[in-house]
Amino acid sequence: MSMEEYIKMLLEQVRFEKAHKAIGDEIRAHIEEQIEANVSDGMDRVTAEKKAVEDMGDPMEVGMSLDRVHRPQIAWGLIIAAMTIGAVGAMIRMTVAYSEYDDFVIAINAFFGISLMLLVFLVDYTTILKYSKLLAAVLIVGMVLNQAIYSHGPEGNFFWQPYSITRVVFTTLFVLFIPLYSGIIYRYRGQAYKGLIKAVLWIVIPCMYMSSRLEGHAALHVMMIALSLLAQLTIAIKKGWFEIPQKKVIAYLWAAFAIFPGNLMIELRNCFPSSKLINVRHVMDRLKPLGCGVVYLNLGENVTMAASSYFGVKTGEHVLLYICSDWGWLIGLTVILSVVGLIVFGFIALSKIKNQVGIAMGSGCLIWLTANAVANLLLGFGLFSTTYVGDTFFPFISDSNVIVSYVFLGIILSIYKYKNAYSQHVDIKAQSGVQLKLLNYELDIRLRKEVKEEKKALIKQKMGEIIYDKK
Repeated sequence: MSMEEYIKMLLEQVRFEKAHKAIGDEIRAHIEEQIEANVSDGMDRVTAEKKAVEDMGDPMEVGMSLDRVHRPQIAWGLIIAAMTIGAVGAMIRMTVAYSEYDDFVIAINAFFGISLMLLVFLVDYTTILKYSKLLAAVLIVGMVLNQAIYSHGPEGNFFWQPYSITRVVFTTLFVLFIPLYSGIIYRYRGQAYKGLIKAVLWIVIPCMYMSSRLEGHAALHVMMIALSLLAQLTIAIKKGWFEIPQKKVIAYLWAAFAIFPGNLMIELRNCFPSSKLINVRHVMDRLKPLGCGVVYLNLGENVTMAASSYFGVKTGEHVLLYICSDWGWLIGLTVILSVVGLIVFGFIALSKIKNQVGIAMGSGCLIWLTANAVANLLLGFGLFSTTYVGDTFFPFISDSNVIVSYVFLGIILSIYKYKNAYSQHVDIKAQSGVQLKLLNYELDIRLRKEVKEEKKALIKQKMGEIIYDKK
């Protein structure tokens, strides 16, 4: 049996067709390595190939074992944990005082978020990567149209009534650019500084556009998104996608990025209202392990109010403080640890991935969730703050970005599902049934060539025997 015959028979046992190319390449490389070893031991090419194929074992048995390994993997624990946290988060938002959303809207957000997570989970993440540039173009057009339609009222006033809607739609579209970035820069793999410059421009131009359109409101949003994109670019550089000096370039990129958050912290710290910080610390001093905290007012020792009502209106950045003040700090700590555990679980799942572009894509999503969670903790508990309301959110718990958070988690689940299907590199330009047909056609061509070579070798061998007999 020839090498290509062996590979073709083996792949027939693997039901997950998208894994065929990775498996075929791996088996072929192993057999060719063994062939070279056999040839170096004195065997001719044909005999060396037959011996290498025989050493591989029965193709049916090997194929069935590979079928068990390369079938899609489902992270049930992560799915159940995400759905549980989503349900608990919705219940908490419904019961916390002064909720900005009514119960129906909160329930709808949680339902659509979980539904979209499951829908994205069912989609092969390489499909998203394949159409990354097209999807990015659609997002950019959507952002421009959104600004053109809503940002100017009847008299051209930028800050007219639908501005809050404009901001939500605009920032949501921009955030969805994060999982597309890896697919865009993966196409520059193998290039040097030219590819790096294009990759950097895909960060700088969108971030500058967002900053110019939303002015001061965009500061934290831009920083979080730029951080996620730069993390993906760093992974790409470390994986050798660009033919450049890795350590030096990475150091320059992060040094340039560090200027932005430094200036941002100084700006926001200077404009932070000290009275708000005093209120936060006053509430934190009155928290109880369980139950509603009580704040004593200056009107007298017997005049009190619920700590959760001390701010007057609940904002997204203080959602955790409201949970702690209404339910007790033990409940708040449990909520925080649950979300942190979910994110850590996502990083652990990502560490088991072979495919490089999948690692970069998933890392960008998780880093965005992590950065917002950390910022929300700092802002919510008075360690740092901003005058702009709702600049941060706590994933799966805050009113804002619930759906986007679940979409990103669905991407992580999709990447994990196909962790054994793809090798380190994958051709994201053609991931379709057409590619599979071409793969089978390529195998047939190789098989025919090998059969012809075998026949030629046998003919030469017989001719040599005939000549020897005549002599």
